[in-house]
Amino acid sequence: MKYTLSQHGFSEAQTGSPRKVVKCAYAAGMINDEEGWLDALESRSLMSHAYDDSVALSIISKTREKYILIFQELERELRENWSLEE
Repeated sequence: MKYTLSQHGFSEAQTGSPRKVVKCAYAAGMINDEEGWLDALESRSLMSHAYDDSVALSIISKTREKYILIFQELERELRENWSLEE
């Protein structure tokens, strides 16, 4: 997201903050599920401290049920609407 948004002139994406990149991608129409992406971002942050099995299993479940789908949607959106001319 960050790279593609930057290539399309979205300076907000150049901050390096994953949260800001998600918000910019949502505002630009690149993603439709801002809350889902923010939840995925939070899960990513929790994984580095997921010493509790229930936390890890919850993130695995969310990945299967939700995160894979939003990544697939992003891939489709990028292929259909955000290709860059070389």
